[in-house]
Amino acid sequence: IARWSTARVTLVPGAPTLRVEPAHKRKSVRAAMLMLDRYGVTDGGVLRITSDLPEGKGMASSSADLVATVRAVADALGLVVGPRQTEAILRGIEPTDGLMYPDSVAFYHRRVALRARLGRLPGLTVVGIDEGGQVDTVDFNRARPAITPAERAEYTNLLADITSAVGAGDLNAIGRIATRSAE
Repeated sequence: IARWSTARVTLVPGAPTLRVEPAHKRKSVRAAMLMLDRYGVTDGGVLRITSDLPEGKGMASSSADLVATVRAVADALGLVVGPRQTEAILRGIEPTDGLMYPDSVAFYHRRVALRARLGRLPGLTVVGIDEGGQVDTVDFNRARPAITPAERAEYTNLLADITSAVGAGDLNAIGRIATRSAE
């Protein structure tokens, strides 16, 4: 999906706080503060987030903001932060998708942990339907009922099927499995 978030951090020596623009991106400023604390940086400044992902629509907009923020802070500090380090920062903020990996992954979003790398997807077109409304990731995951044994078995089968389909570059199977997963 050719949409993403971009973060830029400007650290100001002696600034007491880190301000985020737009102001409602509080999760991003939290990720930035965790990064700065981890590396012993006490300077504040400005964190600017821009995104063309719609919020609350299941397109991982907050995950994209958070990953972009971690990378921007790392860049501002002259560091390279890999996917596992990014997971560690984001784990304390909210359930997150595996966007910190360059290819397709099976990801435990509530644990914020990699299960497996699936590989690179072939070129494809994704058709989505917006039925209205918005979903808050934290609230959704807090209120979600337990997964039944039947659902768990189906998810296990879907994961095995998508792993094979991605490996084989089978677009028809990928589409069928993704559709069932969304249902």
